[in-house]
Amino acid sequence: MPPEGKVIAFPFSTAPDGSPPVLILESAEDELRDLYERSGASPMLRAHYKKRIQYLAEHGRQAVFHGEWFEHLEDELYSMRFNGISRLGNLRIIYCFYGKYIVLLVPFLEQGSKSYDEGKRTARARLKLIKEGKVVWNN
Repeated sequence: MPPEGKVIAFPFSTAPDGSPPVLILESAEDELRDLYERSGASPMLRAHYKKRIQYLAEHGRQAVFHGEWFEHLEDELYSMRFNGISRLGNLRIIYCFYGKYIVLLVPFLEQGSKSYDEGKRTARARLKLIKEGKVVWNN
């Protein structure tokens, strides 16, 4: 259990040029691992994931202009898209920019507007934890 119930963020990637590191919240990492296992296409999905993470690390906020892979949702929330790549359907990962970090907040399967609303609610709650200083940065 993390100290004082805090969420732990793990470093995932840092671009060679010193771009902001991509961090993933422990809860999001667990959820993503579960989605990988359920997909039955884990190696292919991981390869696409790695490409997007690298692109995001290298391009930061400008990544959103790669409309096939990324989109701006609202205020501080962005989405990484995996349309039709997994057997699960349309995988999304909501992320934000926080200080010098890019933080992956929540993965989910888009199955209509209701699933997006739920994903955004979870992302907002996790971002609030970050802003309240309840995240232990393990980097």
